[in-house]
Amino acid sequence: MCSLLYIFTKTKSMKYIYTFFLFIFMSLQLGAQAPNDNCVDAIPIGEVTDLDFSTLETTTDGPLHLNSPCPGNPVPELDSIYNDIWYLYTATRSGPTTFSMCSTADFDTKIAVYNAGATCPLEDSDLLACNEDGAGCQNNTSELIFSATEGESYLVRIGGFGVDTPGLEGTGSFSVEAFLPLVANDFCSDAITIDVGTGQEVNTIGATTDGPIQDPTNPCFQFGDATIQSDVWYSFTPDFTGPVLWTTCDVVTFDSRLGVYGPDVDCTNLVAEDLLACNDDGGGCTTYTSQLFFDVEQGRTYLLRLGGFNGESGVGTFDLINETPPEPPANDLCVNAEEIEFNTDVTGTTSNAGFDPATFLFPTCLANAAGGEFAEVWYTFNNAGAEEVEIQLFTINEDASFIVDIFDDCATQVDTSIVINDCISLDPTISVAIIDTFSVLAN
Repeated sequence: MCSLLYIFTKTKSMKYIYTFFLFIFMSLQLGAQAPNDNCVDAIPIGEVTDLDFSTLETTTDGPLHLNSPCPGNPVPELDSIYNDIWYLYTATRSGPTTFSMCSTADFDTKIAVYNAGATCPLEDSDLLACNEDGAGCQNNTSELIFSATEGESYLVRIGGFGVDTPGLEGTGSFSVEAFLPLVANDFCSDAITIDVGTGQEVNTIGATTDGPIQDPTNPCFQFGDATIQSDVWYSFTPDFTGPVLWTTCDVVTFDSRLGVYGPDVDCTNLVAEDLLACNDDGGGCTTYTSQLFFDVEQGRTYLLRLGGFNGESGVGTFDLINETPPEPPANDLCVNAEEIEFNTDVTGTTSNAGFDPATFLFPTCLANAAGGEFAEVWYTFNNAGAEEVEIQLFTINEDASFIVDIFDDCATQVDTSIVINDCISLDPTISVAIIDTFSVLAN
């Protein structure tokens, strides 16, 4: 029997642990409804600062927004903004506008703004922007930025998080006012023109998120966050044709994400499909920093989006270099698996290896069996009639981390419950070799 031994590196462990507390509020009173409990009774407002509100004893009448860009419920089909109240904001000016109750409410809030002119009852397609937990906001309170047009009216919805009806409720205050960016290139339309060079300074502290929501199955946009949060923007028009390295690897203070859009796309109608290249965790980079290669054409313009995972922000530098990607290992692809013999030492590497997310089969020993970026290499061996095989796996680099899985062929993952109890994981904190014995079928 010929078997495939599959070794790969995982660049990000599960870093999104979801914990929730269910608060139960019991009342012996029937309680009067808030005057703006229903969408049709939305209270007209203009720009307001610290306007008091209460969602106590209100009902829920807005759309569910299943799989919305601001999910919070671990059961997507139950996602909603519970115990909602409504306001009708008429813009007094055009431009980016803040809708915020950041740290000004006593419960876990969710908020939404609907398209100009949308009427009740609202539909999912009317949603303009929403937010559950604003970056840096206490008590899981909310904040969002939306683009307003002078004279247009927007329905504004305030409610609470919940894993099921009735959801959370409470009191607080909110503001709707002109947004004044803290970062010059906070918005795509204000992208800073850059050229190739090293050590270019970046600061995302105070930046908002205005780029498109991406495909959550893309390995760059998993772990429950399908976008690049707190993003800043750059415009790059090369005077050459060829490969470019863009990297924050080990030179920023936060969990970064990179996205490249283009070529020659417009910020006013930028969509997820304009994404050319992306990276969440660069291979060999520490603290979840990032790097990617992309190809450019002379004279064409590319939009570079730099931000963080799950709202993280910080400072540092980045390099943008005309550089050819390093050659991947010879056994990077399964069809080129390296043949190995029993009782021999094999030295290999996953450095510069890639993986195909469309065909990647996640091993059972991963806690997050549906996300992340990997570097994989392949080996093949013949058991030569042996019914039991022992694998000894050693790391040469102190920070190396490997997982080994077994395949019958390039497309058929072995049932590890029959072969071994689980796939083999070698964590960098383990100083001795992982030794695992498993049975195979004799020839």
